[in-house]
Amino acid sequence: MASLRDRSRVSTLVSGWMPPAPPLNVEYAIIGGGAGGGFGTSGVNLGAGGAGGVLNTGTSSGLSIGTNYAVVLGGGGVASGGAGTSSSFNAITGTAGNAFTGSGRTGGSNASFSGSTESGGIDAGAGAGSGGNASGKVGGIGSFTSISGTSTGYGGGGSGSGTGASASSGGGINTSGTANTGGGAGGGSTNGAGSGGSGIVMLAFPSKYKITIGAGLVGGANIKDTNTTYVTITSGSGNVSWSI
Repeated sequence: MASLRDRSRVSTLVSGWMPPAPPLNVEYAIIGGGAGGGFGTSGVNLGAGGAGGVLNTGTSSGLSIGTNYAVVLGGGGVASGGAGTSSSFNAITGTAGNAFTGSGRTGGSNASFSGSTESGGIDAGAGAGSGGNASGKVGGIGSFTSISGTSTGYGGGGSGSGTGASASSGGGINTSGTANTGGGAGGGSTNGAGSGGSGIVMLAFPSKYKITIGAGLVGGANIKDTNTTYVTITSGSGNVSWSI
């Protein structure tokens, strides 16, 4: 006589019933573009650093298969004081960094932290980071996420200009923020400065699901572990959707 377990297995095969997929809960890490560094004013002061974007992390729960979810990638700000633009997924935003203010001796701020001001000599202040205020000519620290499986920093503030200037994870003097990190650019001289690093959208979700990255977006998927797929979207605007 067949066991209850055997009868259940036969019933499953006959009916075509399959166990339900896990909930479509999507972990995200989103950051906008960093700001460009300042050129400074000839004979007066060097350029101030641009702020990094702000990293936004969390989980978007209960998404639906077959539904389009909008994604926008923020760009880095141009040299000589351009602000970055924000990134978003499913109306969740990672804000951008702002450029220097005033006479150009105060580094850029962002939605969470402030740039610094230098008033001595020809030095200029640094940009805020995603994780902290700038200090003197040192850019603010970035924020960290382990969505990829490895802890990685994003949104460091750009350095100010002058002796002792440095960046914790944004651009150094006359140096652009790194692409797809949201890093602020370092301040420069009157004939050169860096541009801000572009933003990025990172997503992780159960590997039972397959993602479609729509037209207008550039990105790709990798297996994070046996149960999770990790996706990076690095430029453009468009939609993503999921299927079983």
